[in-house]
Amino acid sequence: MKIAEGIAALPIEMNFMGNSSVIYPTLLWDEDNIVLVDTGTPGMLPGIRTEIGRAGVDFDKLNTVILTHQDIDHIGSMPEIAAAAKQPLLVLAHEEDRSSIEGDRPFVKFNRERFGPR
Repeated sequence: MKIAEGIAALPIEMNFMGNSSVIYPTLLWDEDNIVLVDTGTPGMLPGIRTEIGRAGVDFDKLNTVILTHQDIDHIGSMPEIAAAAKQPLLVLAHEEDRSSIEGDRPFVKFNRERFGPR
């Protein structure tokens, strides 16, 4: 769904832990860059690819991904997107989320050391 010139919200249906909803990764683009903001849960590459095409943008020209934070519904399809990319991707994320994104540390929401018991 086009928001403005060079900005689109990508409506992707999601069924996560038995709950259905729609999430909206965002696509930003100009002549030189195609930037995806967040990647949804694992398995969303087909929907993301379809919605990028509906926005009139070529998925194969994607060159940057911004991960706003390390929750699974924001980073889940990153491995699939990186594998499908036709060029190296610049991935931007906060340094404190790096080890969770790379799989070296549990997601922050589940890290009792940081937030204490639930």
